[in-house]
Amino acid sequence: MFNKKNTMILTIVAVATLLVAVVGATFAYFSTGIGGSSTTKATVTTATPGSIIISGGNKTLTLKVSVSDMSPTNQGQKYYALDTTGTGESNHGVAGTSQMYSIAKASVENGGEGVTYSCGYTVTVTSTSGMTGLTEGDLVLELEAKDIGGEGANTKTIDLANLTSSSSASGTFSLTGPNGTSEIKAGLYLENKNDNGGQNNLQGQSGTYTISIQGGDCTLLAQD
Repeated sequence: MFNKKNTMILTIVAVATLLVAVVGATFAYFSTGIGGSSTTKATVTTATPGSIIISGGNKTLTLKVSVSDMSPTNQGQKYYALDTTGTGESNHGVAGTSQMYSIAKASVENGGEGVTYSCGYTVTVTSTSGMTGLTEGDLVLELEAKDIGGEGANTKTIDLANLTSSSSASGTFSLTGPNGTSEIKAGLYLENKNDNGGQNNLQGQSGTYTISIQGGDCTLLAQD
C-alpha cells in the first residue's frame, strides 16, 4: 500500500506531433466512348483534385496521480490525462470520466463541391521514456478516428504495458469537398488496480509517449 502522504508518485506525458502535414490528392480523368454513325458531341468534366492537409499537432496530455489516488480505497478507479498544452503544469488526472482530445485534423483545401476524398493515415505511438513494471491494463492510450480499429471501427486502445518501442494503427479518412474535415482524438488513463500493494513498483516513476500522425495516399472518388 502506498504510505507516503501527499507525494506525487507518477507523471505520464503524451505528446502529439505530426510527421507529414500535407498530402496531395491523386485522381483520374474520366473518358467516354460514343458509337454509331451520327455526329455527337461528348463532354467530359473532371473534378478539382484539391489538397488534403493534416494539422493540429504539438498537443500535450499530462496525467499525474497521488498516493491517495492510488490507495486501496480507490481500487478500480481510472484517472484520465488532461490537456496541458502551453500550461507547463497540471492538476491531478480526472477520475471516472473519459477525456478525449483532438490531436490532429484532416481537411480538404480547394476541393471539388461534393467530391469524396479517400485518404489513408497512420498513427504511431512511441515510448520516448517508458515506465517499467507496468502490467496489462495499468496504462492505456485511447484513440478515436475513422477506421482506426479496422474498417468500420472508429476506436482503438493501445496497452502501454505491451509497448516495447512503438505501435501503429492505420485507417482511412473519407472527406467531402469543398471543405470537409475529420479528426483524430486521443486520451490516456491509468487504472488503480491496487490489490495488496500490487502497483507499488510504479511509485515515483514518470514516462513520456509520443503520438505521431503520418498521411498516406489519397484517391479522389468519382462524382455521381
